[in-house]
Amino acid sequence: MDGNNKYAALFGLNVKILLSQKLGISVQQIRLMNDAAASLKGELYAGAAKDISTAIGFTLGTGLGSSTFDGTTVTDANFWCLPFKEGIAEDYLSTRWFVTRYEALSKQTVKGVKELAALYTINENVQLIFREFAASLSVFLIAFIHLQTFQPEIIVIGGNIMHCSHLFLPNVTALLQSKGYLVPIVQSQLGEEAAILGASSLFE
Repeated sequence: MDGNNKYAALFGLNVKILLSQKLGISVQQIRLMNDAAASLKGELYAGAAKDISTAIGFTLGTGLGSSTFDGTTVTDANFWCLPFKEGIAEDYLSTRWFVTRYEALSKQTVKGVKELAALYTINENVQLIFREFAASLSVFLIAFIHLQTFQPEIIVIGGNIMHCSHLFLPNVTALLQSKGYLVPIVQSQLGEEAAILGASSLFE
């Protein structure tokens, strides 16, 4: 990936070879999987989506991760760059948006969503921000569902922003239901361990 300010120093390099040299193991002993897909796979194996037939998954944090499970294969959906509003989806569904939006409304800076959540009960700007985020996430989820060739049985959402899910997820559910979308939205049960568990399945 290039042009998204992530791991720019690794662009064009073979990470498997770099790791094999540092660890002293063969390239064949290293397998790679997108973190969003690995997270959904972990949740399917032993978490919020266990025994589910079809699912879509998201991670909300520094960036936006997206993945799908069509009943047989977990796939990285790579929808972070989907055109959305005046930019791309990740512009509106990440920690960066919360920080930028709060600064625009209040002329003050915060480090992240956790800091904003602590201000929720006393700050109307923060309340507005979480409502706007819920509206954006609802629109994105509906668009994502429409682009699938299958009907998801469940939507699993993880990532650091979900630590504040009580401030926006009820609104997301209500907005989806008002549009006739009744698919359950659940929070990741395994957290950071979901991706580790999903990635480890590559060695089965």
